[in-house]
Amino acid sequence: MVSDRPDVPSPRLRWPVIALAAVAAATAAGGAAIANGEGEAAVTSGVPAAEVATAVEKPRGGRGEPRETDALRRARAAAPPPVLRSWRSPDVEAAGALRKLARRAEAGELRDSTRVRDVLRRGLLRGQFDRDTHDRHLATWEEALEAADDLPGRRAKELGVVVDGVQRLADRGLLSASRMEPAFLMLRENTRLWRTAKLPANGDRRTVADGAVVLQYYDRRGWQLQPLATWGEVNALAARCLAASQSREDGERTCPQQRKRLRERLDTLLDLAVPRGGRYPAWEYLFSYAGGSPPWVSGMAQATAAQALARAGSALDDDAYRDAAREVVGAFEHRPPLGVAVPGPDDGAHYALYSVQPDLRVLNAELQAVLALRDVTTLTGDTTARELYLRGDRAVRATLGRYDTGSWSLYSADGREATAGYHRLQRRLLGELCERTDRGGYCAPYKRFLRYERAAPSIDLNVPERTRTGREVTVRFTLSKMAKVAVRVTDNRDEVVTSSVRRLPRGTHEVTWTPSRGGPHTVRVEARGPTGPAEVEREKVRVADPKSEPKKKEGKGDD
Repeated sequence: MVSDRPDVPSPRLRWPVIALAAVAAATAAGGAAIANGEGEAAVTSGVPAAEVATAVEKPRGGRGEPRETDALRRARAAAPPPVLRSWRSPDVEAAGALRKLARRAEAGELRDSTRVRDVLRRGLLRGQFDRDTHDRHLATWEEALEAADDLPGRRAKELGVVVDGVQRLADRGLLSASRMEPAFLMLRENTRLWRTAKLPANGDRRTVADGAVVLQYYDRRGWQLQPLATWGEVNALAARCLAASQSREDGERTCPQQRKRLRERLDTLLDLAVPRGGRYPAWEYLFSYAGGSPPWVSGMAQATAAQALARAGSALDDDAYRDAAREVVGAFEHRPPLGVAVPGPDDGAHYALYSVQPDLRVLNAELQAVLALRDVTTLTGDTTARELYLRGDRAVRATLGRYDTGSWSLYSADGREATAGYHRLQRRLLGELCERTDRGGYCAPYKRFLRYERAAPSIDLNVPERTRTGREVTVRFTLSKMAKVAVRVTDNRDEVVTSSVRRLPRGTHEVTWTPSRGGPHTVRVEARGPTGPAEVEREKVRVADPKSEPKKKEGKGDD
């Protein structure tokens, strides 16, 4: 179980045999303390007095070191661990007690304050972090406030958004000691980038923290932590190292060169994890999205983190990373907003891409979650991960048809079509699941998705056979998948009458045109999908021109 408070290592007492013997002997003789070299005293209890009396024997002649007797060994084996206590004068102890009371009183006064400075001070007083950490975070906060006041225009506004985001976390009582690490890292880098870097475009990314962390620029939201991109890079590095380590010849040459970098990045990211709800380590997004408030988590980011840690644990033969992978999958045990698990068909579970949008079904996110959970199961042997994998597997296989149009894939269930990049990603993930599981539920759609990439879109073109000048003509066509479409109409002289080029989704579309000249016209529609060759359809339209038609002669009637 992870805690929301930084771990404080317990001191370990290493007792030399001779020191234990001396203390035990003094206790048996009624002495309360043996002075150490610094004027303090060590006191022990719990050693049977009857055996301590014979615990230490002096060597004959008074020279040499005392030796351990059988009695001492029995006494040491039977006694509980000694308790080391410090002795101080009453004045010193009183002063220490007063300081503790003062700290508690000050922390109590700051209990309800949400000012970031007060939240930091309160954490220090309560022992949630040390003085150096407090001073580092406070300096980051003060520098950001100063920069937001000094910077011009857009730079000040963008930095101000990030400053306000940290303050809102404090207002809601969510700026915990563990969440301060990622929040102040993000704030510090925003201050630096808005002061020195060129203005970014929406979607630009930068790596910070010695290349371990990816920040992404979101328009009017500043530079934000991007956990999925961050873990994606580490996961790729862990996969390369794992593959190399599994090849004896290549592993000796390749993996050791990347081992240090992989460890450094993993350790940096583990230090930035937040114990979400005290249940599992999470890498959170700290900006509002889709109507949801921060902090929120991504099922795909958590899955990628778990997969990276499991791969690294095997590649580096390090149980600490395997254990971390087991903890990270806790995101898939809990429902939103704490986790990402949503009940699915066949007693399965959907794993949401965003904890703030539990009803959104995104295929690549669900496939990555299932694949990652299977890898964690295989690489760590964790039974919880196995159960979570099986639940996700049942749900995603039962709903794969909702992402297949027969010509292309959909990004979300019953939603919009996937871009070429997302379609390839979904096809690749299906291929990996097919290879790992050899199940038709993954192999068949993998083959279909691959075929879709190589096929041209189909066009069903519908135009009237005849019309006349001055009358609007509607050209209707139906696309089997999204495409870049060029529509061109030419007359009998092969002159272009009208043309247009648009990117269109699958379905039926219309283009209108009004002929001004009679004669045969050709309607040509060319469609090129996200991948693969183009398709072309042509139809003829005969246009009559009443002005050029001969008038009927009036017949002569009988008088």
